[in-house]
Amino acid sequence: VSQCVNCGKKQDIVAISYVDGGFYCRDCAQRAGIAKSSVEQLKILRFSFACSSEDLSRCEAFDPVQAAELLKGLLSHLENQTGATCKSLRMLLQMS
Repeated sequence: VSQCVNCGKKQDIVAISYVDGGFYCRDCAQRAGIAKSSVEQLKILRFSFACSSEDLSRCEAFDPVQAAELLKGLLSHLENQTGATCKSLRMLLQMS
């Protein structure tokens, strides 16, 4: 979560790829046809994957709508890759 999964560039990160497992820089995202993500979503994912368990309480400061969108994307990717469904998470997202 600190560099482009395609080229390794650490600047100008603009997109998330669940399939490729990380962030994309502007150039690689354009070439791959990956839509840009919001700055807030990029910050949420980076912090969530890089923080320690002691820092998790700070996640409450994130925009719940942006966080819910990220969970939907992760859930969709999980279901596409495994064929499994996560009913409890789906219910939680419907409430948000």
